[in-house]
Amino acid sequence: MGEHSAVVAEGMKRVCSAFTTIVHPLGFKRGNGRVWVRQHGETEERIYISRSGNSYGAPRTPSIDLQLGLASRRGIDDPVHLDHHTTGKLRRPTGYCYHHRFNAQTGSTYDRCLEELALFTSEVAEPWFAEQR
Repeated sequence: MGEHSAVVAEGMKRVCSAFTTIVHPLGFKRGNGRVWVRQHGETEERIYISRSGNSYGAPRTPSIDLQLGLASRRGIDDPVHLDHHTTGKLRRPTGYCYHHRFNAQTGSTYDRCLEELALFTSEVAEPWFAEQR
């Protein structure tokens, strides 16, 4: 295990727990892993969080860069996805990118990351889910 693996794992647990608090009032419940699910009538809506580069082995730094994905599924129809490759290119109405990263060791920009996760949810996820319905 890399020298930063434990601190990054703990940082991911912390941010996922905080994200649960952010989306719970919107009707989302935490599913298995890093997935939050909401039923809206016949539609199941999902938000996924992953760590950028997590499939490439142990983290080289304690910095965590989050990727978000959205999925909407009605009945047995094929799901519609707005995946992390697309969401990573989205910009805030101000023109700036969403700040979805923080240092798990020092806590630097953690609060800003949470604020930006909440903004992403209200500015991107909720309108996208409404459009899919």
